[in-house]
This record gives sequence, structure tokens and C-alpha cells, in this order.
Amino acid sequence: MNDSFLGFGPGHWVLGILLWGIFIMLMIALNLGIKNKLKHGGKSQAGQKSALSILEERYARGEIDTTQFTEMKRKLET
Repeated sequence: MNDSFLGFGPGHWVLGILLWGIFIMLMIALNLGIKNKLKHGGKSQAGQKSALSILEERYARGEIDTTQFTEMKRKLET
């Protein structure tokens, strides 16, 4: 009788548990990543400014006027 796991010999059942644990953790991480991307619409990542916030900052600094701001905001919302 051969008590080996993937040819690694007896007593290496720990390797099987470790491999299953890594597989499960990867699936959880992938699932959380997909949920996070769907939650944010895939448009921005953590730490990055959205296009709307940049537009609002430009308007606040006076780089663009009200007409330009409203037109650009309307384009972003579509």
C-alpha cells in the first residue's frame, strides 16, 4: 500500500491542507476584488480622485467658468 500524496511520501497530508487553504484564500480575494470593482463601477481605485472632484477643484480655483463647469459636468454624468 502506498501512503503518498502527489508522490511526496507518507506524512505530507499537511501539504494538501496547505494547498487547499491557499486555493480558498485566492478565491476569497478574487471575490472581494470583483465586488469592490462592481461597487465603484470600475471607474476609480482607492486613493485616486474622480473626474468630478477634479472638475470641482478646477472650478473652485477659477480655472474654468460656470458655463464650462456645467457643460463638463453634464458630459461626465452621461
